[in-house]
Amino acid sequence: MKLKNWIKTMGFWGILFFLIKGLLWLSIPALIALFADYSARVEVVYVEPPLPVILQQNERSSKPVPRQVIRHLVEKLEPPTWAEAHSLFLVG
Repeated sequence: MKLKNWIKTMGFWGILFFLIKGLLWLSIPALIALFADYSARVEVVYVEPPLPVILQQNERSSKPVPRQVIRHLVEKLEPPTWAEAHSLFLVG
């Protein structure tokens, strides 16, 4: 029953978005390895707004996410490391 409610809530475009996002997320390590095999230069620009900005934007949303969920996801966040690129730019 939960799955039916989730599908109804997300709609076609929401499900398509998560599908494409998941496929891209899975393909990134393979692409980086492929580029490295061809001696391509990999540069990563990682942009992350400060938590207060994220919470403020969330509060203005028509469908805000619970604050505890956002905080939990921020704790799980793993920014890229130098091992993943030739150069790494951290912004935020």
